[in-house]
Amino acid sequence: MCEQHAVARAAGHVLWTDGRFLVIHHPEPSPLAGWLRLDAVEHVGGVADLADDDAARFGVLHARIASCMKQALGVDRVYAIAFGESARHLHMHLVPRRVDRDDLAAWALADGYRACMRDPSLAAGAEQVQHARERFRTMLAASL
Repeated sequence: MCEQHAVARAAGHVLWTDGRFLVIHHPEPSPLAGWLRLDAVEHVGGVADLADDDAARFGVLHARIASCMKQALGVDRVYAIAFGESARHLHMHLVPRRVDRDDLAAWALADGYRACMRDPSLAAGAEQVQHARERFRTMLAASL
């Protein structure tokens, strides 16, 4: 995860940070344009390991980012996923629930994610992802 943060910073893909948390768009291949991650900057295993003030901050950030996503993308829902197995470093996936993608509703999202990782041709287009990054960078700066 720390390596992904360094790569995201170098590529200009960090959309927002306050030094404790950062928001990035899912690295390419991205299953959906607008698939964001809210990550702890310091190594923290999961939400249970956050100090109270960071836990409160994390909750507020989660709510505000989801609100920005709904407004920017016109989605009804934002899924929040944090398993923490592939990287034991707190990172919350915030996934726009697109009504035009029934194949990615609820638990089918995991199947769609794995399919995209196996076959990057299923990923969102680079132009769509870049547009989402630019839009969210502006919105998050104004909202967080």
